[in-house]
Amino acid sequence: MNIYDIKRKVYLSFFSRSFILHYYRFLSRKQYILSTIKKFGREKDTAQLLPLMRRAYTKFRWNAEEFFLFKYEQLNDKERSEFCPEFDHNIFCLKVNNFKTAKDFRDKMKTYIRFKPFFKRECILLTCEKDLHTQEFNEFIKHNETFLAKQLDACCGRGILKITRENIDTLHSLFKDGQRNRFILEPYIIQCKELSALHPESVNTLRIPTINYGDHIEIFHPFLRIGKGSNFVDNAGSGGIGCNIDIQSGSIVCAGDENGIDYT
Repeated sequence: MNIYDIKRKVYLSFFSRSFILHYYRFLSRKQYILSTIKKFGREKDTAQLLPLMRRAYTKFRWNAEEFFLFKYEQLNDKERSEFCPEFDHNIFCLKVNNFKTAKDFRDKMKTYIRFKPFFKRECILLTCEKDLHTQEFNEFIKHNETFLAKQLDACCGRGILKITRENIDTLHSLFKDGQRNRFILEPYIIQCKELSALHPESVNTLRIPTINYGDHIEIFHPFLRIGKGSNFVDNAGSGGIGCNIDIQSGSIVCAGDENGIDYT
């Protein structure tokens, strides 16, 4: 049984909401909790914060970042219970999705192959340095002056390289010391002027969650992602801004990043 199967069994069991499990989560994440307190500039308040964060973990299943991002200290218990923490979100996703087919989404090449008609661009796979000398690779370079190299199993915008023909040798460093890393190469997307105006260095994207009820599909809580600074990715995990969208009007109602900074 792999780690995903184990995690799934825990998440979907009665044990998932037990005090013991979430108290263990709190104790086992001591370094993460302390580093998060430091990240949000609250080191001097550590002694006062730890009992509050322990309660956030055990009663509401919030993690340390959610404690600050959801402004736990400013809310009452009723308001705290209205948020959906990442832990509950994972349980929900496991209940409504097909877990076996969802595994394809952890491999970018499998995702590309499955949804190729909708990608509107050609992607290729690199598994070793020899792949840099194939006809497929040469054709890809010929048609793409700029492209991205993404690790197949990475997420949150981590480990992505923006490469041009001028610095093509960068690809060789991906396989130094005989490492058999796996990357997907994607053409660089040129976005429309309206999205580019928000942050031209990154491709800014809409994420639109849906639920298929069988007879109809519903959209819920769509949001816009915008890059920040010199980043060429828009992921919140890489410093980007997430913007909640009102589904009726299409207007952005609030925006913030994972450092707790709000934006107008």
